[in-house]
Amino acid sequence: MESTVGRKGRLDYAFGESTKSGQSKTVIQRRFSCVPLQILKPQHTTNGEVLLYLLSPTGGVVQGDQYDLKLDLATNSQVIFTTQAATKVYAMPDSPADQALFLKVGTNARLEYLPDPLILFRASRFSQVIDVEIAPGGVFVFQDIILPGRVSRQEDFVFTSFSSSLRINDDHGLLFCDPVNISLNPASNQTNPDFHRLGLLEEFKCWGSFYVFGELATKGLTVESGNRYSPIFENIQSRLELVGNRKCNKGQRLAIGGFTYLKRNGLVIRMMAQNTQLIQNTFSQIWAELKQKLLKMSPIDLRKF
Repeated sequence: MESTVGRKGRLDYAFGESTKSGQSKTVIQRRFSCVPLQILKPQHTTNGEVLLYLLSPTGGVVQGDQYDLKLDLATNSQVIFTTQAATKVYAMPDSPADQALFLKVGTNARLEYLPDPLILFRASRFSQVIDVEIAPGGVFVFQDIILPGRVSRQEDFVFTSFSSSLRINDDHGLLFCDPVNISLNPASNQTNPDFHRLGLLEEFKCWGSFYVFGELATKGLTVESGNRYSPIFENIQSRLELVGNRKCNKGQRLAIGGFTYLKRNGLVIRMMAQNTQLIQNTFSQIWAELKQKLLKMSPIDLRKF
């Protein structure tokens, strides 16, 4: 019997709003998935959101895997989409793995895509494309944290290749594009670029980005006259400075970060740190504050252990 390398995983979910006894909540209108993509039993939060956990029954991403994910949120639907644990990308000597996500956020809908960190093992080759369409009044939140090797095995930029492309479109056209492309040759005798030099990762071991897109100005996230930051921005800056002022036992900085408010409809936060948990905790705290102040909603505990 001829064997094949890798699997084609597919996930296709659609969501809508349901109102009963005066209470609104998000419901699943269409669902389909096949291994290696699998969803735990959906849950509803106290805010009426649908909470989905993506499982990895195969233990991680292997060579030849092709993942195709589609989430379609109709008007007023609210979804939190996360992973059960970090995504492990294993060694791929013969063929790469890739992932494509198409996310559609309808009018006044909200999608929070908050995966755990992506870990790039030695000789792994992985690429992903994330395309997002946001309708008027919609909000899209995305967390992206990368660990370029297993720290316990002294792996550090010994993967073969990694690429990621995030493209956001709204009713005005292209809102944001964020491409990353790193190609290495760990097996050669040639010296690969030093990603820990000044201006890149420096002494840090991992990096992450946090994105919030939508008509944020209507929700109170604006730059005041004279380019002064609003109190919400000051809180973000204070949170990043608090983490950045901490030192580890060897005197190295634990983390560093900053943020950018786009010309229209977007906020981007960047961090580098000694470990992924520090980035994840900081992003979680910042989003909890933003969610309360901008959306008047209680944050959700995504505890997974």
